[in-house]
Amino acid sequence: MMPSALIYTALISTVSSPPMLLLARTRRPQIDGGQLAIYLAITVGLIVAVCVIFYFGTRMRNNWRFKSPLALFLGLCQAHKLDVGSKKLLRQVAQQHKLDQPARVFTDPQWIDKASLSGALRSQSMKLGILRERLFG
Repeated sequence: MMPSALIYTALISTVSSPPMLLLARTRRPQIDGGQLAIYLAITVGLIVAVCVIFYFGTRMRNNWRFKSPLALFLGLCQAHKLDVGSKKLLRQVAQQHKLDQPARVFTDPQWIDKASLSGALRSQSMKLGILRERLFG
């Protein structure tokens, strides 16, 4: 054989079965059925946990939003597009009248009457008059 033929034969045998590919094939980790079941159970458990947390979180948020007196008050303020100062003023009116439900100030203009207000809120009578006109027309 010629030297070039020997080199060619050596190259062909090296390319057809490189030692790195042989090592990769023999050292590949094997996962048995038990390990696969454990990994699958952990994955399903994590997915279920995330779904349960999301469900109860949404439920608690909705309960607060629809059953809380403060949430109802803030929702009415948002619906009437009131600014922060007006919200604060209406909350002070509700606190002065000791209303259990602060949203009641939106139901009857008597809560915002000048005659029913004490000293601290009487100084705000101009703002309350504008607010009363805006809410009740």
